[in-house]
Amino acid sequence: LAHKRGNSRTAFDDFNKAIMLDDRNTEAFCNRGALYFEQQEWLLAMRDFDKAIKQDPYHSDSYRNRGSTYFKLKEPYKAISDYTSAIKYNPSDIDAYCQRGIVYAAQDNLTNAVQDFTAAIILNPECATAYSWRGMVYHNMGKKEDCEKDLDMAIEFKTTNIVAIRFGASIALSAGNYDRAIKYFAHWADVDCTDATALFGLGSGY
Repeated sequence: LAHKRGNSRTAFDDFNKAIMLDDRNTEAFCNRGALYFEQQEWLLAMRDFDKAIKQDPYHSDSYRNRGSTYFKLKEPYKAISDYTSAIKYNPSDIDAYCQRGIVYAAQDNLTNAVQDFTAAIILNPECATAYSWRGMVYHNMGKKEDCEKDLDMAIEFKTTNIVAIRFGASIALSAGNYDRAIKYFAHWADVDCTDATALFGLGSGY
């Protein structure tokens, strides 16, 4: 609860106590690793995820979180392997599909990226993250209409992916579609009301 309320120090203390009482507590290792990850302590996070997986080789959350850590450490193939394990042990893990799709996109494996984002959307038809990333991948594949449809869906479902929002706004401006551009800039300003570019773009669109 402390972690969810934003009190990371108290959360660390609680997880440490749980581990001291039971050094086979998979959830405690996984959750403490997630805290280390948030603080960009990649190696400490990796250590905890390794321990969680050693205790429970079927713990999908630990595989997904370790995959994200590998990606931060610039080891994409290990990241993909862990995301694949997470999906194997929890086929409904939407985040694992999205994260693996992002790694595939970074590797320019666009077909696999689209497949993963599509899988996430099938599991959750309102998954803004999947729509935003699939839209950008479609653009790289030269699928303009599919790109625009997905970015519009991402906006509809309130994406916070600034990269995708900025991307959609740029495409709309380039096409001279100012109504569409205004929609993107307005959402961008909603996500970050301090962003001068979003506010300038919104004013320019009008």
